[in-house]
Amino acid sequence: MAIREIVFPDCAGTEDYKKVLEEILASQKCPFCPENFFIKHKKPIISEKDNWFITESQWPYPKALYHFLIIGREHKEKLNELTEKDLAAVAYLSDLITEEKKLEGGGLALRFGDGRLSGATVAHLHFHLIFPERNEDGLAEAVWFPIGPK
Repeated sequence: MAIREIVFPDCAGTEDYKKVLEEILASQKCPFCPENFFIKHKKPIISEKDNWFITESQWPYPKALYHFLIIGREHKEKLNELTEKDLAAVAYLSDLITEEKKLEGGGLALRFGDGRLSGATVAHLHFHLIFPERNEDGLAEAVWFPIGPK
């Protein structure tokens, strides 16, 4: 039986994260599906809306002041599976955190498809909500969000 590609360890940014992804791949359990989520993820759920929730990333990108993940409870891997209700929940959770943290700008990103092409580490669709650190002049430090593997 072939191993289903639910995660892509070669796209991990750190060796620690790559090791975790290799363990997940061996288990064949999607790390973002609700029944498996807290096996490896140690950050709490901050808020929920419909079938979506927001949590801090365990592996934030360098120069990110905040890095959140917005994850759907239903396993979806393709963009055409997202509904208007899904996107409304993502917008709500993004706005909630932006207002709560009093942040003036950031980025919302989504990768999809084969991680060897997109750079995604997990096939289960999820959004990254990233707010950059500021330098001494108050300007944003660039946060590198790769599209494609490293």
